[in-house]
Amino acid sequence: MLGALTTLLQSAAPSGSASAAASATASSSAAASQTPSASPTLTPGPLASAVADTVSNPSDAAENLWDALQKWQSSTFELGFAGTIVYTLIVAAITALGLWIVKKTLSQRLTGSLRFFYRLIRTLIYVLAVFSILVTITPLKDLGSALLASSGIASVIVGLAAQESLGNLFSGMSIILGKPFVVGEYIELMSSSPVVSGTVTAITLRHTVISDANNKSIVIPNSTMDQGVVKRSPQHTASGSAPSVNNFLDVGVSYDSDIDKAMQIMAELVAKQPEYVDQRTKEQIAKGDPEVTVRVQELASSSVNLRAWVWTRTVSDGFKALSDLRLAVKKAFDANGIEIPYPYQNVILKRDGDDDAAAQTATVKKAPSSAPNKNAGNGTK
Repeated sequence: MLGALTTLLQSAAPSGSASAAASATASSSAAASQTPSASPTLTPGPLASAVADTVSNPSDAAENLWDALQKWQSSTFELGFAGTIVYTLIVAAITALGLWIVKKTLSQRLTGSLRFFYRLIRTLIYVLAVFSILVTITPLKDLGSALLASSGIASVIVGLAAQESLGNLFSGMSIILGKPFVVGEYIELMSSSPVVSGTVTAITLRHTVISDANNKSIVIPNSTMDQGVVKRSPQHTASGSAPSVNNFLDVGVSYDSDIDKAMQIMAELVAKQPEYVDQRTKEQIAKGDPEVTVRVQELASSSVNLRAWVWTRTVSDGFKALSDLRLAVKKAFDANGIEIPYPYQNVILKRDGDDDAAAQTATVKKAPSSAPNKNAGNGTK
């Protein structure tokens, strides 16, 4: 502006005053050069620059704002603003599907104290969804990476400090999901010495509780149960019906007794027992198969050993049934003249100088303290 004013004055002034104008121009240039420089200012961001340009050039306001938004979007969202919105919706849909699957598969299985695992899995799904969205936003990417790294280090520290406890926790989770046994079943831990057996009363986060025949509670860590050999008596079969437990009733009769009669008596007594369960199918009943199976198990040295299959609902029912049947069989055999033998042996007593004819013979019977059977048992000499 000063240069234009100087030119105008030079054209309007006489030639004599040209030197004065030139000097005025020089002085003004010197004054301008002597003017102190402005202090440095901070570089404005894209949005601030757009606002400043809008104030100075109102006609270009829309174009400047649009350019600024484009720059901010490209520097903030790796997938672009629209791409980030679509990605967030996809993550939300996958998260909802995962939560639905977890609810359907684990909500009914994880009950009681094991409900903790269900809540933990839901929380992990939410955390993973949030982190997967944060890593696509440039200003928050470093924050998400730092949080993931910190959580990983914390997990390692906790895992090393509570390795045994965490092993029991995950073993309990494996037992719940795999269901090798459930509460209420009778199991035997075959890998322990001695063998531990009883009814499962509880499965907690850290251990399994078994009630034995003496009504004593046995607490076993879940890691031991998960890695051990377990023999179980399930509550339900694959078809959904209640299963049965097989119990053997073994009775020996003498070789002189009526074997067929003895087997008939055993079958009738077992069939009348209240705890007995008929295992025959409809086809077997139609064919006329016997309700109770009785077999000759062994031809022993002094007896014919018979075995009857006694099916009951539970192990405790089987114990009661066998106890009652042993008493009933003993009374029925005595009433029908069927001998339950016991071993005995002849002992020959000799003195010095006595011949074999003069030797005294005594019979020694190995019998229980109670009164023996009326009939003499077969034995060996």
